[in-house]
Amino acid sequence: LEFMACREPLALANDLLLHSFKLASDCANVVRSIQREAMGSYSHIIQEIKARAASF
Repeated sequence: LEFMACREPLALANDLLLHSFKLASDCANVVRSIQREAMGSYSHIIQEIKARAASF
């Protein structure tokens, strides 16, 4: 659920045509997964987060 909570603000920022965006999370597992190579059942969401974040 935390992974999806990080994905949605990126989609909104993209829709609003923002040029910069800072995402914060207190879930260490989410932060580590985004910083490292994504594996596991949420890897597709993490890859989407990384792809969207690359546009900022």
